[in-house]
Amino acid sequence: MAQDLRFGGRRREPGVGPSLTRLARPRVVLVGLRWRYEMAIMAAGVSGILKALSWIGTRGTLACLAGLLTLAGLAAMRPRVRRFAVARAWCIVTPHRVRTCFAQAWINNRAGQIPAVLRATGTPAGERVLVWCRAGTSFEDIESACDLLAAACWAADVIAWRSERFAHIVYLDVIRRPEQQAGTKAEPSPSDPDVPMLPRPGEGPGGRRLFGVPGQDHEDAA
Repeated sequence: MAQDLRFGGRRREPGVGPSLTRLARPRVVLVGLRWRYEMAIMAAGVSGILKALSWIGTRGTLACLAGLLTLAGLAAMRPRVRRFAVARAWCIVTPHRVRTCFAQAWINNRAGQIPAVLRATGTPAGERVLVWCRAGTSFEDIESACDLLAAACWAADVIAWRSERFAHIVYLDVIRRPEQQAGTKAEPSPSDPDVPMLPRPGEGPGGRRLFGVPGQDHEDAA
């Protein structure tokens, strides 16, 4: 049956996937890891408001909130600050959208587990998402759903890369600014010190299935 599922290079034949297996419900720890940024922001905001209420009262707290909102609005008027805030927000939103697409596009193994989305980092063209393929899923499964991933992430395109050393490591380049894609190297960050060149238009078969991302395998093996 596994061979019958690969129809026209797609991961699942329409109408067959839902009857194969049911998605596994994530554990509490996994849910916490997926929503760690949102929970941290909410916890910091609630604790800060409670502390302010106990120290300066309701009026003082409201005045402080109004001042913070005013400062945030003034900071958002600066293009550099606004771009930085938007880029950080996309790095939080995009992993959720990728997981949702995996679940809806039947990118899962027989146990109902979708590939693990480990992190998302910013690039000049958008975001780069690091994906760990669980046993029973592969790069080909994810690569075949790039169009669905682009639509789910509200992006112009999504390009899938596979690690040269580790077949279970997949990189997804979410392209939001195509004009920044060709010949651009991402700024290094502490979690991704050697980001490879983003693909130029027309590279590889269909511009998608590009193997051997330089400078990544050593980092992922650590």
